[in-house]
Amino acid sequence: MEDLDAASASALAAIADPDDASVEAAMQAPVTVGLGPVGPLLRKLHRQSRAPDLLSAKQVRLLKILCIWLKGMSEEEEASCLVQWWMKMARELCYDTDDHLDKLIATGSRAADSRLLARVNAACERHLRFKLSPTKNIKPGDRGETSLELPPVPLPVHNLEPPKNLVEMLALDDAENTLKVIPIHGCAGVGKTTAARALYHKHAGKFQCRAFVTVSRNPDMRGFLTSMLKQLKAQRPGRFPDVPDLIDAINKYLQGKRYFIVIDDMWTASVWNVIWLAFPRDDSCSRIITTTEIEDVALACSGYYSERIYKMEPLDDNKSRELFFSRVFSPEDDCPKHIKEVSDVIVKCGGLPLAIVNIASLLANESKNVAEKWKHVHDSLSSTSVGMENVLNLMYNSLPSRLRTFLLYLSMYAQGYVIKKDELVKHWVAEGFLRAVEGQGIEEIAEGYFDELVTCKQRNGPSPGHRL
Repeated sequence: MEDLDAASASALAAIADPDDASVEAAMQAPVTVGLGPVGPLLRKLHRQSRAPDLLSAKQVRLLKILCIWLKGMSEEEEASCLVQWWMKMARELCYDTDDHLDKLIATGSRAADSRLLARVNAACERHLRFKLSPTKNIKPGDRGETSLELPPVPLPVHNLEPPKNLVEMLALDDAENTLKVIPIHGCAGVGKTTAARALYHKHAGKFQCRAFVTVSRNPDMRGFLTSMLKQLKAQRPGRFPDVPDLIDAINKYLQGKRYFIVIDDMWTASVWNVIWLAFPRDDSCSRIITTTEIEDVALACSGYYSERIYKMEPLDDNKSRELFFSRVFSPEDDCPKHIKEVSDVIVKCGGLPLAIVNIASLLANESKNVAEKWKHVHDSLSSTSVGMENVLNLMYNSLPSRLRTFLLYLSMYAQGYVIKKDELVKHWVAEGFLRAVEGQGIEEIAEGYFDELVTCKQRNGPSPGHRL
């Protein structure tokens, strides 16, 4: 990296030193997606100032300035692309500096890293040159408190009545006694799980045994079968059963019983072939529903009879608009004419109920008469019909910055895993994501964030328990 010219070097030297109160406040900042390790790094720099043999005074000064700038910019509600780019560069620099300090302390080395200093100089110089947003004044008493008031739980995702023709395919009330397997096939977000859950809640009570289980892309077959066994209330075969033992136990327990099983999110035919061994093929009028995005998997589940597959299609334009406006406006409110004119955002949802509900939930939190906000959401989506990845990205970016770190942390859990609240809260605290405030303990604050995440999930459709 090239050295700064004389003018830039002079400009950096002229930057006022951050006041002690601002540094002290920033030192208490937790590790977050937006801030990175600003708090821990500043604490190390503070200790370094008392033993100035690892970094020069100039390095420490500029790093403190950079951290204060980053702290202030992260508190902005909306940031331009240029500001986001600079913040990303500053965060990476903070991480690298933090690692460099750890290495120096661990090895006892005193070797200076000229490249690191050059990067710090360049980042500060760019902040000045681009005239980025001014730093907010961080007060000593500002510890990042946030309102944990939860928004009201809205209407359900959409009508939870199962599709009539799907009910007819299952023939739940017919005298047909043979086992029936109905695969529900469709793209992500089209409502497969919602339809299966609606059927399960409405009709499961008619059966002696029932279970609703999720497979996921990379299933733990032992855990999956154990979960099914528990829901069926069958006895577990020994303390440490393997997959064949569990299959045998389920099969024996279901013999002669009428059962209703929903297997959600199937990804491979090979997994289905294993699960299929657990079900007795008797004449007890039992029913199995599977959901999948993969046509070949649906065919395997149907016994390769395509007419037995229920194909879920996206909503048409009228139903899409009905669902969208029912989520944004209460039944008593009429949609303003100028809002209808910018409702092309509905078209970009491609008729996918999950996409429609997520976008509607985002807009429902805004003023009903601010067409500009609606246009911003419309323009933020791609020029063609959006996929769920696009919608989820928009929803993630709409979250308060304080929640993004906690949400990303959940990616370490396997799909379908039921997260224990106390366990998760302790992990957040151990990772240093939070700090205590006056009148509130760390765990109390962490529980508030957990409740906020649960409420965000409920806002986009109710889910049982705390499965995020």
